[in-house]
Amino acid sequence: MNELPNYPVIYYGWAYINRLYSDAGFQIKFKKKFKKGDDEYTSTIMVADRLVESYKIKKLVATRIEKINAQDKPTAFVFVYGSPSENTSKADKKYANFSITNLDMIDINYDCPLPKEYNK
Repeated sequence: MNELPNYPVIYYGWAYINRLYSDAGFQIKFKKKFKKGDDEYTSTIMVADRLVESYKIKKLVATRIEKINAQDKPTAFVFVYGSPSENTSKADKKYANFSITNLDMIDINYDCPLPKEYNK
């Protein structure tokens, strides 16, 4: 995270998708962590139901998220465009959270769309 630019970037990788405990949306949590020095940050995106409802082609995104969330191992290959911000939870867990203002900033795939050498 020390080397990130001051503008949005594309971050991608395999991620878990789960329904928030509040039932107000979904959490996307990337498997690989950001590193800042010796610290590791869990990378997350929150997708609120109200964001999905306000999206013009919400059926596509909502269907993908719900279908992936229903799997035994709810994982997807996710791209996000944004700038991560550092946060620390009450339990002292460190997070790199991507805030999205519309669903055009993410892409959710069932499988990795990249060539095999990039599917790690």
